Amino acid sequence: MLKEYCNDYNTNSDELIRNRLKELKSENMTIRCHAEDMVMACYKQLVTTKPGTAINVYRRICSFYRYNFVRLQTNDPGYTVQREQDYLASKDETRKRCELLDLEGKTYFTRFSGKLWTFRSCSKPSMEGHSRGTIH
Repeated sequence: MLKEYCNDYNTNSDELIRNRLKELKSENMTIRCHAEDMVMACYKQLVTTKPGTAINVYRRICSFYRYNFVRLQTNDPGYTVQREQDYLASKDETRKRCELLDLEGKTYFTRFSGKLWTFRSCSKPSMEGHSRGTIH
């Protein structure tokens, strides 16, 4: 992986580190971020040609720089997933959901919901249309 990366840029691993050290001393941000730009360009190219291995190549190249104490200032493209904001249901919504559950579901729901719900807070089973001694 590193050999292919070096071949793409007509350099070797020692020159990569030497160049990175020079870049870090520069005041110009374009020069200072040249190694990061090279790695991201390589990653973007691999995403189109070999999408399954692109992230692994990216991480190995970054690991090479980190191992040689010239860490790249990049964000791993494999960890760009954004979490949706957590949703907390209101009491009424929770009560409506609880009404739809059977006894086992209610037990699980009330025990692991993080709240001290009782079965009374969920709706009681309706006895409408039921009379004693008749089977429907």
